[in-house]
Amino acid sequence: MVANTMNLNERARINGTTVRLRYLETSVGNSAIDRIMGGGLPMAGIYLVDEHNSRKYSSVLAKYFLAEGVCHKHSLFVASPSRDPSDILTKLPEKVEEKADETSEGPTTADEQMKIAWRYASVPKVNSSLTNRKSKSQFDLTKTMDKTLIESCEILKYPSKSSNSITASYSELWRELSRTLSSQKYRSLNTSCDSSSSERNLLRIFVEDFGSPMWEDSHLELKFLARMKAALNDCYAVLMLTMNSNGIDPERKDRIYSYCNAGFILETVEEGKASTFGDHFDGYFRIIRLPAIPSIGCHCPESSDLTFELHRRRFDVKILHLPPVMDDVNLGAADSLPCQSMLNAF
Repeated sequence: MVANTMNLNERARINGTTVRLRYLETSVGNSAIDRIMGGGLPMAGIYLVDEHNSRKYSSVLAKYFLAEGVCHKHSLFVASPSRDPSDILTKLPEKVEEKADETSEGPTTADEQMKIAWRYASVPKVNSSLTNRKSKSQFDLTKTMDKTLIESCEILKYPSKSSNSITASYSELWRELSRTLSSQKYRSLNTSCDSSSSERNLLRIFVEDFGSPMWEDSHLELKFLARMKAALNDCYAVLMLTMNSNGIDPERKDRIYSYCNAGFILETVEEGKASTFGDHFDGYFRIIRLPAIPSIGCHCPESSDLTFELHRRRFDVKILHLPPVMDDVNLGAADSLPCQSMLNAF
């Protein structure tokens, strides 16, 4: 496994990483997703976001991922078969100091106390959001990161202007990544005496539209993923993939999922359907896999019934709390209970 022979203090010197269970991990830029994963993405991990029907929300998570790297001076490698990789790096969110949360717990006046039952007046309000409110700084989607800060980082793009082919291919992408990962500053098992831990850095790799037919050799996606899985084990690097699996064979899709250390599905819903549950959200946040590299079992989140909502300033993941079925929801003929036929039999 990764860097088992390296001194623990030496590993902790890489900027933008933390040590958990004697293993390095880094943030994906969104505190809610970090919390679901148990703290962050383990080093050498593959992070997959599968958004059905579009890439509206997955592109936001990609900006979080890349902006987190820019804040810590990480190296970036951006690849896309459908657009110029430079477009992905535009309008990265800026990290700002968060003010005190207005919805946080605090003293309430007599008018704000609950009127139904006095015994519940002191019970704190339920906050279903998984976003870390205690963090002093968060990314603000309404503010754009300074270009000079982005340009100060080492950024590689594919396809580049010097690329041999116009269309993107997994074979050429692998050659570019293999050449980049061979650099001494990304090698976690480097034993040469001419390099110190201060020279090491983390490489954040982002590949957009993975599994798309727009790749020239789209049939080699699994081969590319297997190679990357093996190559990352010896490097200070993490990989993020975004994809739309609607047109992919289910068996092939499951094999792609199996290579990932952390995987999530963004399943959007219609506007009227979300209001049925008494709350507004943009879709369901499905968990495919959670990291289990630093331990035998993966982290167990608070709940697996999750939803996501894109606010003006942030992308939030919340726990879905269902309302009482027979109370506020008006049940019509078309919206009957799933067990209504069984009840009618009696």
